Amino acid sequence: MLRHFTLRNVAIAAIATFVIYGEYVVWIKTPISQITTICDNLRTLKVAAARNAEPFRLIDEASARNS
Repeated sequence: MLRHFTLRNVAIAAIATFVIYGEYVVWIKTPISQITTICDNLRTLKVAAARNAEPFRLIDEASARNS
């Protein structure tokens, strides 16, 4: 009887661990990695804009003419 009870507890603990880890991946880890990727992209864009401001100035001029 004790052995059956222990295996049942181990099984429940394994399932609970699997579910908790899945929730962690879905709600915490994945959004954080997406935010990190977005920040990296923005950082890259900022560096590119600092190196070559000409295209952005042309866009600003075109926007000013259309307004």
